[in-house]
Amino acid sequence: MNKMKRFLIIAMVLMLAMTMAVPALAAEPALGSITVRNAVDGQTYRAYRLFDLSLDASGKHYGYTVNPEWNEFFTTGGGQNYVAVDPDNGGVTLTKATADDLQKLAQAAQKYAKEKNLTALEPTETAPELKFSNVPLGYYLVTTGAGTLQALDTTDVDAVVYEKNTAPEIGKTADKTNAAIGETVHFVISVTKGGYAWGDYVIKDTMTGLVLKPETVKVKAGGAELSADNFITAFTDTTLTVTIPEKILNLRNEQDTDFVYPAGTKFEVEYNAVANKTVDMDNTVSMEYKTDPTVSTSTPTHTVKVANYEFTVKKTDEEKHPLEGASFELHRLEDCTDAAMEFVKTENSYRLPNTAEAGSAKTSVITAGEAKIEGLAAGVYYLKEMAAPNGYNKLAKPVKVEIIEHINDIPGDLYFGQAFDSQGKRLAPTIKIDGQTELNGDFVLTVVNKSGIELPSTGGVGTTVFYVAGGILMAAAVVALILKKRRSR
Repeated sequence: MNKMKRFLIIAMVLMLAMTMAVPALAAEPALGSITVRNAVDGQTYRAYRLFDLSLDASGKHYGYTVNPEWNEFFTTGGGQNYVAVDPDNGGVTLTKATADDLQKLAQAAQKYAKEKNLTALEPTETAPELKFSNVPLGYYLVTTGAGTLQALDTTDVDAVVYEKNTAPEIGKTADKTNAAIGETVHFVISVTKGGYAWGDYVIKDTMTGLVLKPETVKVKAGGAELSADNFITAFTDTTLTVTIPEKILNLRNEQDTDFVYPAGTKFEVEYNAVANKTVDMDNTVSMEYKTDPTVSTSTPTHTVKVANYEFTVKKTDEEKHPLEGASFELHRLEDCTDAAMEFVKTENSYRLPNTAEAGSAKTSVITAGEAKIEGLAAGVYYLKEMAAPNGYNKLAKPVKVEIIEHINDIPGDLYFGQAFDSQGKRLAPTIKIDGQTELNGDFVLTVVNKSGIELPSTGGVGTTVFYVAGGILMAAAVVALILKKRRSR
């Protein structure tokens, strides 16, 4: 029994000795991750640890010290004016922390890292949500090879930064490719948000031959209409400026985990404008934005053109000699029971009235000779002759006039899908007269009046023939009666 006790005591002593002989393992350093959202495929991303971070168990107390690789930068280099280092414990605090200051610090740090060929972390996952995994906690600079991103952020377990300077894009559409003067056109400006917005988006729209209806302006984000206090408008009859503020573009959700309007969000500006000019009308838009707090740039311009059309009525006889004194009306219905279209007359031109001519004298009667009718949309019209020149017969039924527009069908062309060629010149329409294609390039509708022979009238040669014939018959009857009496005697 005593032997057994001695054995157990020796075993326990040996186990205790072995335990004491095992060296104490150092605590594993805390690790985190950096996620880059909206990362651009094909770009090279790097992460540099500027400060080391000590984080307490509560996650509320941060202790920063300069990463030894960056000592020179923060003591005598480009970062010295942005930080204060405690001489007793090496603790770091930022002395300049506005968005502008941090951007300048990041740019200087990126330049320093490149010059000194400092160690950088490489991502473990690729775009569009690129990630640096298992990185020591710290305050990091994240860059792209093209320099479009310089983000500073603390990696306290998991950090998220955003590709800030992906360029926004702008485009524009209209609900019709042609419009008669006085007709309303609905326009939509579409802005695709880039990454982080360093400033406001300022959308500038200029119209030629169109008049804005300011009360129709509205702005949508992601399909939902924004309230009027979330954007700013300024306008004249022919210009519109819409400003979407930086604070709206960069609005964060309640959890502060993402943007309310992340990169790729569609902002749409919608409004109506009235066609006000003959032949072609331009609507050009561009947008100013910032690539960093101090540098403004503009998107390329985008133009939408809207066309209208015209044709000329020319009155002739059958030998193509011009005739004066005819009058016409233009209708949209085949039976011409609708109200005749009204025009403003200038010399031999009849044009649909524009917005400035609401109170001007107008006429629905087109007199020809030769008259040009302008400002029409593509479509079908009926030209009804109301009076013919003296000595000629009025047309028995209206003339059908069909204007058929031609659309640019070259993909990638500047005016693809519009009624204009690559140089912005309106494509000639096809005009059909009573179903037959009118081939002349001046779009001249020749209306021919015919005259008839003069009909007989009272006292004319037709009646005289009957009088003469009757007189001869009566004379013959008298002669016959006299001869008969003589024989009877």
